[in-house]
Amino acid sequence: MKIVCAVCLFLALSVGANAQTTGVSPSTLEDNVNQAAKVTLKRFADKNLTAEQLSITLIDLRDPAHPVTASFRGDEKVYPASVVKLFYLVAAHRWLEDKRIQETDELKRALRDMIVQSSNEATQYVVDVLTHTTGGFELPTKEMEEWQYQRNGVNRYFTSLGF
Repeated sequence: MKIVCAVCLFLALSVGANAQTTGVSPSTLEDNVNQAAKVTLKRFADKNLTAEQLSITLIDLRDPAHPVTASFRGDEKVYPASVVKLFYLVAAHRWLEDKRIQETDELKRALRDMIVQSSNEATQYVVDVLTHTTGGFELPTKEMEEWQYQRNGVNRYFTSLGF
């Protein structure tokens, strides 16, 4: 799992650094994904990562009305496990850019641990920060409804993007 998360983070950074700021064509995005896969396979060769163990799908949502996709072995079915953590990472960066949350040393550590170590505890902290909620004791019905609404903020964000 650590390798998969590192690969996802590496891919996001690689494609982000190489992509044009506007109007990325599908072939350019596909070239970037294939290049990222090639570099990743080379980088993790000592860990015996093979192409059969790697699949990548990238969706460029900079123009939500015209999403552009690219993939490397994108038709492969993969057990999703910690894939949701990538959504929390994206939401956290969006919230930071929009100044909806504050960047702190603890948040930076949690984001790193959530992705690099696949830490569930770090993920729980990130979700708490994103939604301004915390887990805990059972709540009365009305408070529970409010908590659930807050807790689903990330889901509403991605729904607004068409997911």
